[in-house]
Amino acid sequence: MISAGSHYYDLLAYSYLRLAEVASTGIPVTIVPPLFPRTDDTSVFDEGEEFSGIGRIGNVEACLTVPASPYVPSRVSIWDYSAYAQHAFPGKKLPERLMRQRSLPGHLILWWRIRTGKGVNQSDFLDLEGIAPNVKADCCSIIADHAYKAVQLIAATGGVPAITGSWGSGPIELRSRTGLTRGVPTNRIGHLHVVDYQADAAHTEWRRSLPSHEIIKHFSPWSHVILEKLGGGIARVLRPLLESQYSDGSVALSVECVRERSTLSNGVIVHRDGFLIVAKHGLRLDGVLNGLMGIAIGLQRLYRELGYCYAVMHKSPEASWRYQWCVEQMFNIASRFGFSSADAHDLVNFIMKIKPTFGQVAAWSTAPTSREDTREIRRMLDRYDSISQRISSIQSHRDSINLALIKDTYRNPENFMCINNTWPVRLSMCYLVDDYEIVRNSIYVRSLWLFPGIGSSISATERVLGTIIDRSMPSG
Repeated sequence: MISAGSHYYDLLAYSYLRLAEVASTGIPVTIVPPLFPRTDDTSVFDEGEEFSGIGRIGNVEACLTVPASPYVPSRVSIWDYSAYAQHAFPGKKLPERLMRQRSLPGHLILWWRIRTGKGVNQSDFLDLEGIAPNVKADCCSIIADHAYKAVQLIAATGGVPAITGSWGSGPIELRSRTGLTRGVPTNRIGHLHVVDYQADAAHTEWRRSLPSHEIIKHFSPWSHVILEKLGGGIARVLRPLLESQYSDGSVALSVECVRERSTLSNGVIVHRDGFLIVAKHGLRLDGVLNGLMGIAIGLQRLYRELGYCYAVMHKSPEASWRYQWCVEQMFNIASRFGFSSADAHDLVNFIMKIKPTFGQVAAWSTAPTSREDTREIRRMLDRYDSISQRISSIQSHRDSINLALIKDTYRNPENFMCINNTWPVRLSMCYLVDDYEIVRNSIYVRSLWLFPGIGSSISATERVLGTIIDRSMPSG
């Protein structure tokens, strides 16, 4: 099933290394039951109107809500929380369904959207490509303003709030056709989280038996392999992408690929593996958000252009001129986006070892570009279909890490809701801001982290806490 020209062995080696690390304890799981059934549609703005009110700058709207399914356990009594919230948002009161809770968590969600003549832009960072600069500036400004309000509220309850978010939510119609994953965010409506990350050992248990796909999500081996093989080159591209958003050249930054391991006071081992961005002088949060939007849109353009060449390459016989043309084009694209010759070579070599999904191959078979391509795709589709049937015949009790690493690649995309370990439809990343200061009612960021959201939907919160967060509704 696996050729020498894939990343499988690197992914497997890292996964077994992490398994050995937790062999004596098991994997930590934090139990955080939902407060009430979750809503993932625009009704969150109705909740926000009631809780914090809706702020507006131009055509951009933002609000805050207490999440139905929080990342952290409730710790603030409802009466204390109500008093803090009324002080933060004069004239507002807690919604009735919050008042039915005994306590509430140190976790708020900040939502935003842009009203346009054509309707509402849901405003995932990737949906802001091509938006007018003044509207983008309004978006960053209102998000920063509401993030400050959220930080102040959680700090008033005794919390130590961090700001985290993600981008790259993939449309369901593309996921069901390609077998690619959604990325990190579950909701395409623009949002970020303000969370009190204080570790709580009382809500953490250690499990030795977990489904392999949960273990893979927790270990996030694709992120490790990307950082190991491409981390330095990506870091060198991220810096100018971020600095270019400051047109006056006033920002001084360092960007480094970091793989950091630490042990928390509750015994949980944390792997903070990503890109650490450090500012010489504190940067206002609205400027940082503008920079993150620039990174998101820039990297998505790179992902899209490379993805086109990747598809044509796989549809073509290896000896054909189209195959060789695609390899050359990927190198040229990487160079144009700022990769050095050596880094571009590493990137193209990495891409060529990524296996296409069953869904991608099936989609290519419906639109071949030549008779020669038709034969090549048919051979590939027959091979994938055979492997898919063999994997499906393996009994569920024979669940294993090595099987989990490959079966999503060969899974029929009709089962896309079960596909977790393939590359995302749109490039996805998480960001974390937990090193900042408050100056004159504004947040100034000293450093922040970026984490790849590839082959795993693990949130920045789970990365920071080092646990799987079980937010399932209790049975019975």
